[in-house]
Amino acid sequence: MKMLKKNAAFLMAAMLVTTSLTACSKSNTEQKAATPVPTAEAGASTAKPDESKYKDTIELSLALWDVESGLAKAKDDAIYQYLSKKFNVTFKPVGITWDDYAQKINLWAASDSLPDIFSIDAIGTPTFYNWVNQGIVKPIPKDLTKYPNLSTYLDVKDIRATQINGQYYGIPRRTYSSLDYNANDRVIFYRWDWAQAAGVTKEPETFDEYKDMMVKIVASNPEGKKPVGLTGLAKTAPDVLWTYSNPLASSDGSGADSKWIKEDGKYIPAIFSKTSIPTLKLARDWFASGIIDKDLPLLKGEQHYEKFASGKAASIVVSGGYVNGYKKIEKDRFNKVYPDKKFTDVVKSLKPLVSLDGNRYHPVFKTYWSESYFNAKIDDKKLTRILDLYDYLLSPEGKRLVNYGFENVDYKLDGQKIIPTDPKTVIGEKYPSTLVFNTLATWETPYAMDDANDQSWLNKDLQKDAIAYMKFVKANTKIPEFSPELTLVSTPAKDKFSVINSDLLIKIMAGKEDVEQMFNKEVDAYKGKGLDKVIEEVNAKAQQLGMK
Repeated sequence: MKMLKKNAAFLMAAMLVTTSLTACSKSNTEQKAATPVPTAEAGASTAKPDESKYKDTIELSLALWDVESGLAKAKDDAIYQYLSKKFNVTFKPVGITWDDYAQKINLWAASDSLPDIFSIDAIGTPTFYNWVNQGIVKPIPKDLTKYPNLSTYLDVKDIRATQINGQYYGIPRRTYSSLDYNANDRVIFYRWDWAQAAGVTKEPETFDEYKDMMVKIVASNPEGKKPVGLTGLAKTAPDVLWTYSNPLASSDGSGADSKWIKEDGKYIPAIFSKTSIPTLKLARDWFASGIIDKDLPLLKGEQHYEKFASGKAASIVVSGGYVNGYKKIEKDRFNKVYPDKKFTDVVKSLKPLVSLDGNRYHPVFKTYWSESYFNAKIDDKKLTRILDLYDYLLSPEGKRLVNYGFENVDYKLDGQKIIPTDPKTVIGEKYPSTLVFNTLATWETPYAMDDANDQSWLNKDLQKDAIAYMKFVKANTKIPEFSPELTLVSTPAKDKFSVINSDLLIKIMAGKEDVEQMFNKEVDAYKGKGLDKVIEEVNAKAQQLGMK
């Protein structure tokens, strides 16, 4: 799931403590190897590597979102120093952004200049299969006995499905324990204070009620800023519209995560189902009537956050949900524009709306979004060092370190419960490197939209909203039947085929011709790109798998 997919990035953090970081002295560096669990002493010093295992210092070049800002203060970052010393590695940041990561990585791959470690959402795409066939990415050892945490992490149904002939060529960065949490990948925040001022008395539950609310807000022109209705990014915002009639058409944007459904006796990608048409008509209506931001198809980077936070949009689709709602809107922008307003008093999140068939749905992706890959040019020694690091980051100890800081400094353990020392702000502000290390191997950090842990990864009021939102989702929404095993099945035609679902919706949404005619033309265009052959081959695979 693109969140943090990309999400804007999905970042999980714990809390800021005011203890100052003590510089490493000579006596610190000469002390014995760190204890298995990082302690207060380790937090104020550096770990010593296992010299029998890590004799030589290795530099690892790393392309990851936020890597440059996360590692900018590495020399003063105790967690960076701890991991660097523990594994005798240094990290060379290679910057990528949400706007350019795919182009940069593909260019590096074509010019034989990939960094040692890089992340991209490539599984199932023609790019992925080309990389494997051309030997561009290094395979993961089949025997993972030396990496028990990594082995356990990979032993999950939808991750096992990413193997080719029993071999992993990347490590999926898992985000969630179940598909329910995909609801957090596309959260709509809206100005409830504006809605009330415009005469709305209840939170919307249907698409018609939401439209009515947006119409009233836009017509009332709050604050004289002439706000648009719904804004967002073209790759992510359309997913909330698909839930009107075809929730399985939602997509992480990779072009390779089509959910396959059975229609008229054969399996087809959900996007090409006739159930797409009502959503496309809804999108056209909302766009033509001004409910959807006319600039939405063109917005880049964080422009949508700026629009909403500055009062120029009544609602926004946020990839990364509550995490980015806090970090990218409330904390970074909204509080500066509206210092006299409490975010949770004037902004609400929209619960999944009742769809055309009477059910509530949310977008459906995967339990992971994007993958870590390793340059095929690295030697086995470097790969071993990388896998040792990943295995540690996937261990209970490693997860606690990069999400909660140092035990007995930043938190204490009471059985399985993590108790922050000072639950005021976020650990990412004290140890910026955690914004890299807590998403490097996995995004499945202790998840704060459940109330299992008392962690302050955002303000308490917004956390209460997040917890209530997920409780509602689990109790009131459903995930339609589909065949996930067909999403990643490999066939000659399918490996070369790609469809960006959001592009199709945006094109028809902003078009002028009859919606149904445009949809049929798009289907015909994809048939010209081999759609019929893809469907034929996938259905043959389905028969081989015993699927009826």
